[in-house]
Amino acid sequence: MEIIFLGTGAAEGIPSIDCDCRHCKIALEKGGRFIRGRTSLLFKINSFNLLVETPPDIGHQLIRHNIRDLHVILLTHNHFDHTGGIKEFEYWKKKITLFAEQSVMDSVVKEYWTDKMSKLFLKVPFYAGSILNFGSFTITPFPVHHAPHTPTYGFMINYKNQRIAYLSDAQHLGKYSSYLLKDADLIIANTPFFEPPTENHISTVEAIKLKDELNAKKLVLTHINHSNKPYDELVSYCSQFKDVIVAYDGMKITINHD
Repeated sequence: MEIIFLGTGAAEGIPSIDCDCRHCKIALEKGGRFIRGRTSLLFKINSFNLLVETPPDIGHQLIRHNIRDLHVILLTHNHFDHTGGIKEFEYWKKKITLFAEQSVMDSVVKEYWTDKMSKLFLKVPFYAGSILNFGSFTITPFPVHHAPHTPTYGFMINYKNQRIAYLSDAQHLGKYSSYLLKDADLIIANTPFFEPPTENHISTVEAIKLKDELNAKKLVLTHINHSNKPYDELVSYCSQFKDVIVAYDGMKITINHD
């Protein structure tokens, strides 16, 4: 399995329009890993390509990484920075299966759907706790607490003997989700803010604590915004903790199995 972090920024991206904050000034000056597009991930499992989220800049992300083949798109919730680019797929030439929880699917269809997309997408709703079987791997969606009136789901990928969890935008986990993530091999957490108090999201400090509480082997931090630390400072901070990685746009992680 290979995980490609296509974008690693939060809702506004870095740099963002009409912003003179320190993050944006550093990104404009230094470029590279200081620049963050909105968050999306590609899971390449054998010959199967799973895209997670369709942010507003998904078209540029797919072009940048020369991704021409997708089997499934999975959406975690309907906030613009996670679904606003789905209309880009009006120009996609191959049929794709779209997975989302029913209420998330309904809201995306209501907000974005067109006749072209109806011809392209096969819509498959899931529910929390279901097991989505893809042959060589399975996905188990689980609910997380995010913003009010916004149903939001993370998911666990089980591949061979590896358990990879994506938390999406989570303020905190319920008992079921915490139990499901216990002893995970890798947790990918969206941490736009560095430390509490935060609004509707877990912070970097809280995610690192959660890694220890769940006895997870590794933690990757993504979905970074202007209220967190710039890339180099965040890497320096996380270096004091074992197996805590700061994602950057284009980062790749290979998951080996025994």
